[in-house]
Amino acid sequence: MKGKILVACVGNVSLGDDAFGVELGNRLARVSLPDHVVVREFGAGSQDVVNALVGDWQLVVLVRALQQGERPGTVSIFEPEVPKGVQPAAPFDSRRADAGDILAEVTGLGGKVARMIVVACEPARLDPSATGCIRLSTPAQAALNEAQELVLRLVSTTAVAKAA
Repeated sequence: MKGKILVACVGNVSLGDDAFGVELGNRLARVSLPDHVVVREFGAGSQDVVNALVGDWQLVVLVRALQQGERPGTVSIFEPEVPKGVQPAAPFDSRRADAGDILAEVTGLGGKVARMIVVACEPARLDPSATGCIRLSTPAQAALNEAQELVLRLVSTTAVAKAA
């Protein structure tokens, strides 16, 4: 997988804005991307995202809903670090783990991620609506365009750096 980029879209479509990553993955599936960019959705599966990261990725862009105390719909970006000497709790749950925990789990399994960038959306709600409607809140829905542009810019910039 050397030189490849993984866009890992994580979320649970049954839990309101937690579906943000999956919704963005659906959008990215309709976009023409270079061959070295792989977009995968990771729904409610906990270990699946870790298993996908065990390899040799140049860049992993992890897309998810993440509560950080911001205004709902706020898109943020950051690079996590592997926590020193901290092991993720067992059983491992990628939906509850932070990105550093995910990296620690991947490293513990012998994987190598050269760089991970998290693109996150602040959720308005993380539960099904009272009416049983399963979809994103208005703020999270509105954030999809910004997040998509950000992810496309990240994979485009990394591809240019790789070719240089």
